[in-house]
Amino acid sequence: MYASTSRPASVPLRTVQVARMGNPLVNELIIGTGSKDLWNATDPVDEAQFLGFYQTPRLAAVLNLAFGLPIPPAPRGDLVGALLQYPTGGILSELLRVDLSVPPTPAANQRRLGPLAHDAAGNATPDPAGWPNGRRPNDDVTDVALRVVAGVLSGNPCCSGFPHNRLGDGVNVSAVPPGTPDVAPNGIATKFPFLPSPIGGRR
Repeated sequence: MYASTSRPASVPLRTVQVARMGNPLVNELIIGTGSKDLWNATDPVDEAQFLGFYQTPRLAAVLNLAFGLPIPPAPRGDLVGALLQYPTGGILSELLRVDLSVPPTPAANQRRLGPLAHDAAGNATPDPAGWPNGRRPNDDVTDVALRVVAGVLSGNPCCSGFPHNRLGDGVNVSAVPPGTPDVAPNGIATKFPFLPSPIGGRR
């Protein structure tokens, strides 16, 4: 699925699509600045024209230039698979997908990093029901997206471990204050609307 926003056009009874969103952060992290308006006006079925942005992501180049972070060589099939054809091949389309063969994870067992989750020692503890397999309210899409763009899914030895698997924005759902009602010990809200009150900016 995806959502779009349209505005009235100069032609009566016609609208023009001005924005769309399927997977989070694609417009912000993947699509080049000069193509963002065109991308927003295009339907996901026509995503193939933007394939180059996924195969040679600009953010990965920035991570390399700014921080010396090794990145996988282009073309990046791992990004194409994760964002355009997840979970298996098919038409290139930027959609938020849900694999219904994957059972939902109970709230107490959900991991904010979904398929990239790990324990404190760095051992993999994946939660396959997390983004990019759908999107739960508490999935940490920023941290997952940064790590995927950096190459943790590429299979390249340069990018599977530290520091690639620790990239993030430092804002984690597990930082919910102790005693918050209807929140599991891992910081996952257990009742609708599944989002606890935001943490105040002043402490």
